[in-house]
Order: sequence, then C-alpha cells, then structure tokens
Amino acid sequence: MYPLSTLSRRTCHATMWSIQRRPLSSNNQTAVKPGFRSMMKEYGKPFLVYWTGVWACTGVLTYGAVSYAGPDVALRGVQQLGVNTEEWDLTPAKINTAVAVAINEMLEPIRFPICVATTPMVVRFFRGLMRR
Repeated sequence: MYPLSTLSRRTCHATMWSIQRRPLSSNNQTAVKPGFRSMMKEYGKPFLVYWTGVWACTGVLTYGAVSYAGPDVALRGVQQLGVNTEEWDLTPAKINTAVAVAINEMLEPIRFPICVATTPMVVRFFRGLMRR
C-alpha cells in the first residue's frame, strides 16, 4: 500500500475535526492542538451553542454588509463569473443570500480559533451566572 513514512505523515496531519499531538521538547511530553471534537469532549453543548451563535451572528452581519453594498454589486459579481441570472431566476435577494453564506463560510478559519480561545471564558461566565 503506502510506505510507512508516507502513512505516518498522513496520519499526523491535523484537520479541523481531529486532535494533533506534537512534541514539546526532546522528551515524550505532548501538547494537544484543540479541534472541534476535542472542544466538544471538553465543553460539550455550551461550546456547540457558543460556536453556532457566533456563526449565526457573523452570518447576519455578513448578509447585512452584502445587502448594504447594494443588490447590483453581488449581481454584477455573479454575472462576471459567467452565471446567467435570468435563466436561473436569480433575484438580487437570492444572490445576496448566496454571497453572504459563501463569505460566512470563508470566515471559518478566522472564527473557529477565536471561538476555541474564548470558549473557556464564556463557559466560566455563564456557569457563574447559573450558580447565582
């Protein structure tokens, strides 16, 4: 199949959905690079609710920005890509929504690390509110 060196390189690559372990020093200590699964194991539903809320907020803000730019801006952009908007019955509202969703998904590499870094504070804050 694959040589051992290729196989080990393939298994060591981290994706957003897994945990990567990398050595801290010459001894056997390892650090965990947080991913979606490790955050779900550690924080559970609070992380999922927080991450989904941040995703929805950026989606609404992105849609607002695209709509504020004007319906013809997104329409011209889609037409420049070669899409026949009359054939597909694409209205400016549909195009704005599609462009906003695409931009929102492109923001994920920025949004996810921010969520990972701020989740412990947010969970502590809400757990403190629940105790009162």
